[in-house]
Amino acid sequence: GRPVPNGYGSSIMATNALFTNSVTTPADETNGGRHAGLGWSLADTSGAIVASDSTTQAEFLVTNSMTLTWRWTNEYYLNVGAGPYGTVSVEKTGWYTNGTVVTATATPASDCYFLEWNGDVPADIRSNATLLLTMTQPRTIEAAFCSNGVEFKTWSGNGNWTSATNWSPAGMPGPEDDALIRTGTVVLSTGEGISSLT
Repeated sequence: GRPVPNGYGSSIMATNALFTNSVTTPADETNGGRHAGLGWSLADTSGAIVASDSTTQAEFLVTNSMTLTWRWTNEYYLNVGAGPYGTVSVEKTGWYTNGTVVTATATPASDCYFLEWNGDVPADIRSNATLLLTMTQPRTIEAAFCSNGVEFKTWSGNGNWTSATNWSPAGMPGPEDDALIRTGTVVLSTGEGISSLT
């Protein structure tokens, strides 16, 4: 974030002048991350806080040398999806403050079962139907489900094994399914179990 009209650094002000400065929040959004303003604090030359607020505008009289500090935190975007044969419940797809713990629950349709989570999920919890994710980075997650019956899946196109749309019928193969890579290139970024692969 950038304070205006006075940016970061030193400013010379007349004694007893009214100083007004503000920031726009959220700010600096890139690649699923951004900064959110938490407010400001004003300290005297000894470092003692003489004023503070959670607003995006600071206004005060300049009575001596003072330090205005803008407080910021990180926010990260969570994008959640569900493959065929199930749904995902989560508080929201959207922005979360750094450190927020988000619960995402995968629920299979009838005659189906939850297989795993794909995307920005730690490997040791990929198989948990209910995830507790700490938002310390942007995350895109998707729950994969399988039909209880054995299916024959055909791959075409290019992408990661977990891409539900590259498989026909849609959805990645499960442990009991047979798979055929008909055309294109498939990338395995994690170990997967299936009945057979041609």
